[in-house]
Amino acid sequence: MLVGLVAGALGWLLTRSESVGYSVLYGAASVVIPTALMAWGVTSSAMSRRASGHVISAFMSFVLWEGVKLLLAVAMLWSAPRIVPDLNWLALLAGLVVVLKVYWFGFWIQTRR
Repeated sequence: MLVGLVAGALGWLLTRSESVGYSVLYGAASVVIPTALMAWGVTSSAMSRRASGHVISAFMSFVLWEGVKLLLAVAMLWSAPRIVPDLNWLALLAGLVVVLKVYWFGFWIQTRR
């Protein structure tokens, strides 16, 4: 989320447009919020605690929460024009891509250790 905040501030500073800053922030949030919900569901929910000893149940829990994550991300992107005033789709896409690339950068750093 920190990278999304920095990208939103940078977008606002470079363009002097609040709508660009909000669009970048919303794009970042449309990745971070569903992913955080999935992480909670897979690790901390009551369903995950019940499924912890069974491989098939744990896999099905993962599949369920992945579906929830995808549906929430699509719903957030679909509702973006109603939520963000003067939405800039290119800025929204930039925020989304920046946050997704940070995940891969973190994964790359972990594999180099």
